Amino acid sequence: MFTINRLSSVSMSALVVLFGMTIAACGGGADDASSGDGDVPAAGSIVGTVTGDVIVIDRDLMSDLPCHAMDNSIMGLCNEADIAGLLAEVGLNTSEIIIHDKQLMADEDCHVMERTIMGICSDEDVEYFAEEIRTTP
Repeated sequence: MFTINRLSSVSMSALVVLFGMTIAACGGGADDASSGDGDVPAAGSIVGTVTGDVIVIDRDLMSDLPCHAMDNSIMGLCNEADIAGLLAEVGLNTSEIIIHDKQLMADEDCHVMERTIMGICSDEDVEYFAEEIRTTP
């Protein structure tokens, strides 16, 4: 079972570099992110983010920017190829992680398809389904 905590040091370094580059491209680091006009949340404060092996996809966050990653979140103007590209840059693929896609089937009850959690989900729903995915062979 894959988790962010079990990344090799090379993969973790690549992940840190990728996130650092995307933060820099957005205008700075965590200090800059928390001091703007309120549109950019401080690093690590993305609402609804579940940490660990769950990657949150929220196309509504920073929707005026190109697709990018911060912490465990992918946001901005993203299509499936963009998301796959971001994950590939750090050596991840969707068979190794759990995805919580906030816009996928957004008018349905919270549910899981393969390793993707979707629908109208509370943080508790995401935690529950993530644990279910982790423990199902």
